[in-house]
Amino acid sequence: MNIVPLFIIIPLTAAFVIPLLGKLSKKSSDVLANLSVFSMVVVSVVLFFELYSRGFVTYVYKVGGAAVHRRKRLFARHTGRNKRTP
Repeated sequence: MNIVPLFIIIPLTAAFVIPLLGKLSKKSSDVLANLSVFSMVVVSVVLFFELYSRGFVTYVYKVGGAAVHRRKRLFARHTGRNKRTP
């Protein structure tokens, strides 16, 4: 589940739409602002639990898509120590 782009998409969309709704009614722009803040809190909590359960994941974004690279740990069988990957 790749939710990291939502940290950019939600605030930018809200920043664009809130002034447009503000011309119609002040209450609707306030509601949208509160919904965007609440959705950012939800996305933050979901990302926290995802990182807690899966560990750190590095996302590399390229034009046309995203590639996911996971950190791997190599363990030495004969010594019981961790090997560092280059």
